[in-house]
Amino acid sequence: MSVLKIKDSNNQWNAVNSWGDFYAQAFTITLSSSSWSNNVQTVSNSNFVITGYGYIVTPVSTAFAEYCESGIYADDITTGGQITFHCSAVPSSNLTVNIFKIKTS
Repeated sequence: MSVLKIKDSNNQWNAVNSWGDFYAQAFTITLSSSSWSNNVQTVSNSNFVITGYGYIVTPVSTAFAEYCESGIYADDITTGGQITFHCSAVPSSNLTVNIFKIKTS
């Protein structure tokens, strides 16, 4: 079994024992194929916070090819509760995206 470890404010590695003990969160969002307007889509989710967190954005494996072929990327969070995506070509199906939120300060 793998153990997730993070560094604390003293630069010491600590094992994560429960979701309540650490500064990261994983969740998914859906990019609806019908919600693109001028190759832009904004998704609302209360987990998006403007400051103090970084976000890793990646499609689920079944959406990977279309996500990449559509040239999708996300902006930085500038409005609480929202993230904006851009694409070079609108995907033909809804795409599920993994979001990993990590505390940075």
